[in-house]
Amino acid sequence: MPGALPEKWYGAAGAQTEVAGLLGARALLRVRAPAGGGEITAGKAKWKLDFNLADKVGVGAASPLAEPIAMYVTLARPKDGDARLADKLETHKGVVSKVGAADDGGVLATGKAGPATFAAKLSATEVDGVSGVRVEVACRVPAGGGRVASWGLQLPLKMGPNANLIQTTAPGRFRLERCRLDQNDERVPAWLAAMERRENLPHWPKWRLSGLSIGPGQHYRIWRASEASVSPVFCEMGTGGANWFDLTDRGADPRWGVTVRMLRPGEPASDASRLAVRANLVSGLVQVQFHDQSAEPLDEKTAAAGLSGAADIIFHDGWRPPLSKPQLTPAQYRKFVDDLNYGGLYGLCAYRFRLSRDHRVKGRQWMERIRDHGVEPREILYGMQWRDGLKKHCEKLGVAYDAEDIEGSVSRIVGHYRK
Repeated sequence: MPGALPEKWYGAAGAQTEVAGLLGARALLRVRAPAGGGEITAGKAKWKLDFNLADKVGVGAASPLAEPIAMYVTLARPKDGDARLADKLETHKGVVSKVGAADDGGVLATGKAGPATFAAKLSATEVDGVSGVRVEVACRVPAGGGRVASWGLQLPLKMGPNANLIQTTAPGRFRLERCRLDQNDERVPAWLAAMERRENLPHWPKWRLSGLSIGPGQHYRIWRASEASVSPVFCEMGTGGANWFDLTDRGADPRWGVTVRMLRPGEPASDASRLAVRANLVSGLVQVQFHDQSAEPLDEKTAAAGLSGAADIIFHDGWRPPLSKPQLTPAQYRKFVDDLNYGGLYGLCAYRFRLSRDHRVKGRQWMERIRDHGVEPREILYGMQWRDGLKKHCEKLGVAYDAEDIEGSVSRIVGHYRK
């Protein structure tokens, strides 16, 4: 992989930038929320707030929430009065005391989470053409309440039964990093040949946890883990624009997804905060952490002065994470697959081999499974360079092919279906 991005290379939307106009802790904690509840519409998603930060969220006919969205704070209690040591962690779920409509069309909420007080403002927003709800939250922990190990939002989601189709996505420098709860539908022939009498046993661990850590500065790490008690696998880390994380359940009926985009109040390069999104793909609990639980707990003085954080939460129809800049609509993707049919081999796409016990993967169903795993057309087309497959496909479509500009050739094929 080259050290620098090639010209015209793919880049996801929603990159890390300084976000102006975010309310700080002082301003939010002065909020006096009215009563009466409220509603927010953001694209296809409708949020209803009666007693929580979101009691119900609907995306078309889908209802992704298993329980209401809530604020939380995890406190580290000092051991024997020594603030450097903690003998236990306590997680307190926020209880809203008042929630109601604000004058500017948003919704305000106030409440308590254990010893902490909190206030939140929710409002419809749009980022790079994608509609979502901006949630700005502040909390204060009084002196003696403990150090803040983590705090933020909890999104309890309703997961479907098909673990092969529960997937997370986060943007790396060169590509989208994806993680599925269970990828044992992949049947790599070389593995199977080396595992006599174990052919039907799992060859991949279940990735029950996945997440994105951001900061300090523009540093990020995208990770996955099989259990909370083991060290995570870091599938990509570096310095760049990664600041959103998506969880999609394509096996749900109807399918749905949610993207969390973390916001930075200052210039990202000089922002020392530690942020994270952490998802349990089995229970469906997504934590939006305005202080990463893997970082050192915040001291009591900082917590007593007031903490603030903000994120855009984007519920969507589950086709693709909207900030990933999906290349084709479902109908356009169907035509794309139709044109890949070369005697049932579908463009000799290398991806389909990963889903079969051998290379006899003739038939459209393999491409449909690849589609449902979130693979974009550009990724399939790059895998067709073997034996001039990409060149021949360009000729079939009447699209210009340039061996010195593969990215341009791929873009022209995608553009052919977007007309």
